[in-house]
Amino acid sequence: MEDEEETYHLIDLRCPENDYEGGWIDADAKMFYACFKILREFVEEELPHAYTDWEHEEETRRVRKEIQDLYDWWTAGRKAAHDALDRLCEAIPGHPLEFVPVPGKTFFTLSTEKSDPRWQAVLDETLRLEEEDSAMLERLLRLRGYLWT
Repeated sequence: MEDEEETYHLIDLRCPENDYEGGWIDADAKMFYACFKILREFVEEELPHAYTDWEHEEETRRVRKEIQDLYDWWTAGRKAAHDALDRLCEAIPGHPLEFVPVPGKTFFTLSTEKSDPRWQAVLDETLRLEEEDSAMLERLLRLRGYLWT
């Protein structure tokens, strides 16, 4: 077994905020999960011991609030939104989310029952949440220079 000194720089993408439990994961999800896992570790493990005086200037107060807002979204808000999406999806009879082959192609697409407006609501909410994830990641990246202790 490797000791802590040899593994402190590794990022374990598994965490309570996502459903990833190991195995294959696409690069976009790896990048997203890694960035927010780093934020979580920073807030929980480094921030309490930081040398930065977060109350000294207006800018650092604003940054500290932004860090906390992103942390709160990652640890609670995002999961609540995705749990609500899961409930929307589960409420549709037959739960029509499945991958089906595209005739004459080598790839698959999502099968949807467009006649059910609830399914369109699921698709719309999925897109909204993906856009929110991207916006939050952009916000986090703008704070990169402040995440040191």
